[in-house]
Amino acid sequence: MEDVYHSVDLKDNQFINNKTGLAMLPSLINAEDETTFSIKRDFFLKDYVTLRDSIKAIKKYEIADQYNIVLERMSTQAEYWLKFIGMFKSVQLLQLKRNARMFPALLTEKGISKALKFLMLNGLIIRWKYYHPINGTDIPVYTLSGNGFRFLKYFYNEKYFNPQNFFNLDARFHLRFWEVLDVYQMLISLPVYHASSTMFKGYPSEDKAILPSPLQVNLELIHGQPKNLVFYPALHSDGSDYYKNAVIKWKNFVEKDDDIDLTKTINDLPSGQNVLTFYTPTLARANELNEILCLKEFRFPSLFLVGTQISNAGLPKAFFMPDRENNGLRALDFEDILKKEAI
Repeated sequence: MEDVYHSVDLKDNQFINNKTGLAMLPSLINAEDETTFSIKRDFFLKDYVTLRDSIKAIKKYEIADQYNIVLERMSTQAEYWLKFIGMFKSVQLLQLKRNARMFPALLTEKGISKALKFLMLNGLIIRWKYYHPINGTDIPVYTLSGNGFRFLKYFYNEKYFNPQNFFNLDARFHLRFWEVLDVYQMLISLPVYHASSTMFKGYPSEDKAILPSPLQVNLELIHGQPKNLVFYPALHSDGSDYYKNAVIKWKNFVEKDDDIDLTKTINDLPSGQNVLTFYTPTLARANELNEILCLKEFRFPSLFLVGTQISNAGLPKAFFMPDRENNGLRALDFEDILKKEAI
């Protein structure tokens, strides 16, 4: 969607300091609050008094052809937000507002409420409530509904996350999805940003499948050396099997016998060195995963992007890589990513 329009320049991005790279991340919470994280459905619609009235107001569908009428009535912004929510799976209202300000040629912040109301009344999205432990307020969160999922599949034949999975997954998967969106919104205004995509599974038909990555970004972290960062978000307290599986499958993806190929095509991203990249909320978590995964033992490059470092030291100082000579991680400083012109 954003390929046709460009994000505002870094200097006009209100959510990241263009001098230091400092940014506030809506997904960032402490480890204690993560363990008690909960989120619940919010069925009540504005202007409707009772739960029954709210449910009754939501459009029901008997056949797929009824989607046609809804699409005819749907505004461009409502269509955009439906796809956007589908792409990122779970989205905070604050993240929607950020995106509107980042794409002013396409979106307006004032239009968000009207678009969301249309999508909810037509049964295409679901609203949730998340009680923020620091702000002490309920944060509105949006996901696709079952009908929203089928609507997008019916018209666009694109693959989206089935919202039915929310009832089978740990609630903290919402946090994981918010992390992905935070990273995306932080990187797209950088002058070294080239392109991104939101799902990559490798090449299963060639026996080169990877653990599905929810975000891939082409960045020129070093002048003249573009990288395709293939992201996996991490929580404070989830188990290590998920990440071990990601590493094993990535090894199979880039290696064959004694050869290693770091330039395989990643969706429609420009060419560049492919880098296995983990986003972690804290440096302690990055060090823990690095030790568990023994990343320095592999021939392929890997990176960590750390949330609290972004908030405290700035984005250029938030990247770390496994130290192949010593244990632990080595801090990187990509100071030019805030000022260098993209090629």
